[in-house]
This record gives sequence, structure tokens and C-alpha cells, in this order.
Amino acid sequence: MSHTFYTECSYFTAAKYTREITRIANQDFKPTGMPAAYSYILLSLEDYQELSVAQLVDILGYERSSLMRILDKLVKKNLINIEQISHKNIISLSDQSSATLKLANECLQQYSKHSEELLSQSVQSQLTRGLVQATSKLN
Repeated sequence: MSHTFYTECSYFTAAKYTREITRIANQDFKPTGMPAAYSYILLSLEDYQELSVAQLVDILGYERSSLMRILDKLVKKNLINIEQISHKNIISLSDQSSATLKLANECLQQYSKHSEELLSQSVQSQLTRGLVQATSKLN
């Protein structure tokens, strides 16, 4: 019996792609001294200034427990502040985050160039649009 999940199963192919693209992103974000996921949290806070944990979960799609572990590490690095306001944890960038944030933005540009080189802009755009549409249908 020959299985076709290697090329036809959305779970398998998405998981395989995720592992590989995560490796590439982490390589491109290495100058920050943190995994790419940490920088994406900082970049999101740059866009929104303040977010609750629930909002970050919705925006980035992380599991709450995983997000909380990352946030704890970012607090210890003095890159974010977490303030409890009426039963919500509100996250914002700390005053010490500007150098890391600048570096994260540079790494994001590098990652964009790198992924375009690997995939081409049209493949990357189609893939991203398809993933956004699929994810919205699953939520």
C-alpha cells in the first residue's frame, strides 16, 4: 500500500512546511538573539502599542500557554511590560525595547528578501493568501 499523505494531506504538508520555514525564520532573526516568534510579538506591539493576551493569541495564533512562556522571557529581557488592568493582562513595549525592535525590523526585511529568493514573490503571495483563507475558515 502506498500512502499519498506526503503530497495530498493538508495536515502533513502544512506541518512539514511550518518546520522548514520556522528554521529559516529563526536563522534570519538570529541577530536578535531570540527565536523569530519573540520578534513577531515585539513587532505586533509596535503596530498596536498595547494588546491583551487574548488579543495577541487571536492576532498571532499561538496557544495561550506558549504565548505566556514567551511573554515571561520577554519581560525578563526587559523588552515588554505586562500590567494587569481590570482582570486583563495588558502588554506593551518597554522603554528598553527600541534597539531590539530596530533589529527585529531589519531581520524582518531580511526574512522577506530571503523567502522571496527561495519561493519567488508570486508563490509566497499565493501561499500566504491561501493560508490566511484556510485559517479563517478553520476558526
